[in-house]
Amino acid sequence: MLTSSELKKIPIFACLNDANLMWLSQQAADLHLEPGEYLIHEGEPTPFL
Repeated sequence: MLTSSELKKIPIFACLNDANLMWLSQQAADLHLEPGEYLIHEGEPTPFL
């Protein structure tokens, strides 16, 4: 899982305050795919809204 300190190092998230970074880190999930596996396919609906 990403920590708030790791997120703060990513430029797009650097402007977030500590509370928002903590919330975002708690929403993130680790995902591991095997070679050849796909998270999504172009044109298919996704649960990432």
